[in-house]
Amino acid sequence: MMHPTNHNKLYAGTGGAPGIYISMDGATSWNSLPLYRNVVSLALDPINDQYIYAGSANGFASSFDGGTTWSISTDATIINCHVRAIIVNPLNPNIIYVGTWYNGVFKSKDRGNTWASMTSGLTPSRIWSTSF
Repeated sequence: MMHPTNHNKLYAGTGGAPGIYISMDGATSWNSLPLYRNVVSLALDPINDQYIYAGSANGFASSFDGGTTWSISTDATIINCHVRAIIVNPLNPNIIYVGTWYNGVFKSKDRGNTWASMTSGLTPSRIWSTSF
């Protein structure tokens, strides 16, 4: 994932520890961010780039300090949902949508603390991407 205004700042999710890497120099070098999960999706808050969101087979994680520390969502609605896609509302970054593997789409109105299913009318399927 590329930072929206600093194109030398890149993020990469990995299939094991540490979970996320960050490059500040256009991918010449990388440093780890300590999430320790298999990260399959990433998103940045469009207003505050210190807010990073990550999806994994185990659910949803958030960092509000640029990836130094992470919180794993404990909302039972999203735990163990394979979060494959994340989108942050550019007009209201408190609102986040995630697409999951077989569990549909979920919405959070509080930056990922609590979640609600948004799958009414959506056939259970694999969600690969989301977009505004």
